[in-house]
Amino acid sequence: SVASANTHPGGVWETSALAPRTAVTYRARWDGRYSEPVKVWPPLPVTAKWAGQTSLTILVDTSGALQNLRGKPIALQRQDAATFRWLPYRRARLQVDRSSSAAFQYKATFARVGRGVRVRVSIPRETAVPCFQPHTTAAIRR
Repeated sequence: SVASANTHPGGVWETSALAPRTAVTYRARWDGRYSEPVKVWPPLPVTAKWAGQTSLTILVDTSGALQNLRGKPIALQRQDAATFRWLPYRRARLQVDRSSSAAFQYKATFARVGRGVRVRVSIPRETAVPCFQPHTTAAIRR
C-alpha cells in the first residue's frame, strides 16, 4: 500500500502519491477486489547547461531506474522564428558522464549552438522506454 484513494461513482478512483522516479503500476483494492492496473511513466529527468558561449550540455539521470542509456539518441530541435514551428536541429548519442560519481548519469554536448536560437531537447521513445515516457523539454535559450 502506497497511498489512500478517493472513490467516485462509476468505479472512478484517484490518489495522490509521490511522483514516481521510474515507471510504476498502480491499482486500487476495495472490499477484496482489485481495479484494472494503471501504469504511470514519468518523463526522463533532463537538465541543460550552457558551457562557454555556444556549447549546450544535456545531462540525463536514470539512477532511480538503473536504466542504461549509453549510446541512446537524443535530439535538439530549434524553433523557426518566422513560423514558430519546432524543426530538427542536431542529434547526438548519450555517453556516460565521467565527471559524475553517479553510476547512471549520462550526457551529450551540442557544440556551436547559434546565439539567440531557441532550442529544446527531444527524448525519443527508443531512448525513454521501458522506464520513462518520451517527451520534449521546455524551450532553452541563451
